[in-house]
Amino acid sequence: MTGPSGPDRLATTAVDPPRVGAWVEVDDSDESWEQTIALGGSLSPEGRKAAIAAALPLLGTYFSSGSQPLSSRTGISRHRDEDGASASTTALMAGLRLRAAIAAADRVSRVLGAISKRPTFRYATRSVEVIGAITGQLDVNRLATRSAVISNPPTYPVFASYRAQITPENVLAYYAGRWVLRELRESQRAAIPGLNMSPEHAAAKRAASTLNRSLAHAAWSDCDASASRVRRGREEQRLVSQVQQRLRRREVPNPGPYRELVAWVQESLAGDAQALAGDIDWSFYGERFDTKLFEIWCLNQIAREVSRQLAVDTPSADLSQRDGAAYVWSRPAGRLELHFQRAVPSIVPEARTLWHRDGGSGREVPLRGIPDIVARALRANGESRLAILDPKLRQRSGAPTEELYKLLGYFANHGVTDNVRGCILFHTTSRSVSPTYTYESDDGGVLLAAPLNPADPHASEGVKRVASMLLGLLEIPTLVDDERPADSDDRVEQQVGARRRELLALAATLPSGTLTASKGRLEAQLGPDLWAILRPDVRTVLATAEHVGFSLAEEADYSGPILGVCGAIEMLVFDLVIDPTVSGNAQWQRYCRTLGQALAAVRNGIQGNPAPVYDQVRQTLEARHADVGLLSQAMPRLEELNDDYRVPAAHRRVLSRQDWLAAWGQVLRGRHALLPMLAEALRAV
Repeated sequence: MTGPSGPDRLATTAVDPPRVGAWVEVDDSDESWEQTIALGGSLSPEGRKAAIAAALPLLGTYFSSGSQPLSSRTGISRHRDEDGASASTTALMAGLRLRAAIAAADRVSRVLGAISKRPTFRYATRSVEVIGAITGQLDVNRLATRSAVISNPPTYPVFASYRAQITPENVLAYYAGRWVLRELRESQRAAIPGLNMSPEHAAAKRAASTLNRSLAHAAWSDCDASASRVRRGREEQRLVSQVQQRLRRREVPNPGPYRELVAWVQESLAGDAQALAGDIDWSFYGERFDTKLFEIWCLNQIAREVSRQLAVDTPSADLSQRDGAAYVWSRPAGRLELHFQRAVPSIVPEARTLWHRDGGSGREVPLRGIPDIVARALRANGESRLAILDPKLRQRSGAPTEELYKLLGYFANHGVTDNVRGCILFHTTSRSVSPTYTYESDDGGVLLAAPLNPADPHASEGVKRVASMLLGLLEIPTLVDDERPADSDDRVEQQVGARRRELLALAATLPSGTLTASKGRLEAQLGPDLWAILRPDVRTVLATAEHVGFSLAEEADYSGPILGVCGAIEMLVFDLVIDPTVSGNAQWQRYCRTLGQALAAVRNGIQGNPAPVYDQVRQTLEARHADVGLLSQAMPRLEELNDDYRVPAAHRRVLSRQDWLAAWGQVLRGRHALLPMLAEALRAV
């Protein structure tokens, strides 16, 4: 797909550079404004395919609205059922099913074409009549049982050999072709009114015609009856097994395309996607769709990264509903919403529109713009915060300076001038990590300009920076990424870290008196000496967990407060034992990453395990003059706390009020509470 041409092409000579302001500094000595623009407003074929693959669910809901101004014939039209209800879900399923069938037809047609160049066959015999003389092996049974009529000239039944195409792999190929043809017919029949005039419908007709021509090849002679028996008996898996066995035995002289066919059939039988997302060329919507595709892809990437940093599943989204948030995260620190192409006043009713024009008859028309993505944060203390994100497909060789001023214009028009947050997401073709430009104002505002490449999204840190900025609206600290590949233990620790960051964010919204009261109660309960050795962040998390845990409704999830309470135990174990142990040998860290591993290391050290890491744990305990007897008494209870409460909470299992009370009591209540017991055993107090 090529870029725009003619009057739609970006003109760089007739536009003045933006004025220099307090936010963005333009260095005219380095490069002119015109030189920061790389012309081109479309994705590469690779980038387009990657963007579609990543954002396919969102694209389906977007098209199901039927409102995209991309073509006079919409891909999926607006339709209502007989009862008047919106059929957007029906439209989505019909459209995606048809597109998947088209892609499957293209793939199977290509495989059948490769097979037909060198199809397998076997030699078989059949009884035929020859005239005048016996020219082969005589079919004695047939000769003996036929009538005694003597013909002139005489005929004789003999066995003749021929090349038969009915092999398991050819039957499977013919079956796959007929299968896809049926899917094409049924998906077209199931399509709602409007799809019959769509580009997909025409593409489906072309795909069916190509597939029919492929199935008419002599390579599949006489395979129809065998394929029909397979379908009636639901014997597809048995047929696949036969073909796999012949491939393993090297009985198939042209194995490549047959192997690809077997792989496709197995994926389909397993219920996996029969066409990789993006296999269908969506360019029939026109080049203008690339801009919308880039916007939707950016929305999808940001939502996934926000969810990753929160350590939660990505919420479901529906772009066909334009009057609500596309994504919503409800967290203890507040509610974060992502809106797609909605005016700011429709999201924040209290937002003003300062600029108007004369609409005649004394009527004022507000100057409104519709940002591509608006993030709204509703903090737990009732405060509302806003961020505006604007994806721009046009490529640039530098920071998109004039577009940053456009963001400032959005904020100024709606009276938002303090502590603003905004970002330009611009397209780059770079495969290396590109820098994200950051601009800050004196009052704490932040603007980002993040380069993104759908063809290689992992090559840019831009999405992570944007997600961190959005979570900052709720005062949730940025997730610190670990370079190690994440395993199950790492994911547990990521969950724990995310919940603690949210408790810290919630603490920032609580009235100072509330948190002070919680800290005072805890200090009185634990004693001033033990309270003093806890780090300030641990005290804050512990006090916030105490406040939240005893404020939540009966039916709420208490996982967050439970993890906050367990944090004090982890601090003592890691700060006083594990960190001094592994400081001399970085390789030992992998044995003590989680609380469960740390407790196991302490147990092995107490029990005299001769492994070097456990021997070092023992030396650390001796250096602290730890009470090994008291520590041995605490170990089973510490491991029970980890197994019964901390790990389930980290795995997002819903924990009840009873779980909270039990965990709270284990850690903090009474003479034998684990936190003071552990502090005494480690000589911390």
